[in-house]
Amino acid sequence: MLPRYTAAAASSRLRVFHLAVEVNRLCLAECVIGPLQTSAMADVVFMQKLDSQDIVRSHQRSLYDFDDVWDLALLNDAAGTVQAFTVDTPRHGALAPKHWELLPDMIDYEPIAPWPAADPSGLCWFGNFPNYASVADLMSRAGEFSAPMTISDADVSGFPNIHWSYRDFPDTLRSAGTALLSHRWADPGKSANKMIAAVTLGVPCIINESPAYEALARAVGLEWAIVRDARELREAWTRLQDSEERRAYLAAIQPHVWDLYRPETIARRFMEIVEGLN
Repeated sequence: MLPRYTAAAASSRLRVFHLAVEVNRLCLAECVIGPLQTSAMADVVFMQKLDSQDIVRSHQRSLYDFDDVWDLALLNDAAGTVQAFTVDTPRHGALAPKHWELLPDMIDYEPIAPWPAADPSGLCWFGNFPNYASVADLMSRAGEFSAPMTISDADVSGFPNIHWSYRDFPDTLRSAGTALLSHRWADPGKSANKMIAAVTLGVPCIINESPAYEALARAVGLEWAIVRDARELREAWTRLQDSEERRAYLAAIQPHVWDLYRPETIARRFMEIVEGLN
């Protein structure tokens, strides 16, 4: 398995590092993570968003994985080598120049089961700092009725920011009580990985302008958590200050998310894809 980034990046953490750990834990196969020289000994090579110069071209059984709007010239180059692509969402699959398989993101932060509801308190956005623009307007208005905060690698908002760390993130997020998430102005093919992590950690999410987040909310009857403006944000946040409403929110969504995205499910899906290669 050849990741593009280190495990500090969610993309490689979920789609390579944690995937390899789970496949090995379940004894489904022996997954070895890089370097490139190890690929010659592998039965299957799994390449995550590698540049052209790093693509392994001498292996008969190989997959190329991407979870962003990726360089189409690079995808076309990879298509001449790999047997198939793996993607996180069907929208990204539509970009693949040849056969693709859906490999969803697994739940992040390694929970062994869904967590109970966090106490209501403030409102939090989390993510890489350039993406804060997606919620900037709503967060500024949220300061009128809540105590907003961010979890990011940089101070982005004028509100208190706690620097992201993998180890501390679950407790930090739970201290905020509720998350606000959006893909506004971003790649519409992005997955719901942040939302599935947050709700599994016991933190309800209010969501805005994201096909993946909205589809997940609608699938479990939580349309009221989809907001379009500051008034609807305030209404949803106020509703989630009630402990019973928070428990009901999580009772609706956590079993659905755990069934579809727990690590074991994704590892077995990965092996289905690998075993389907000729």
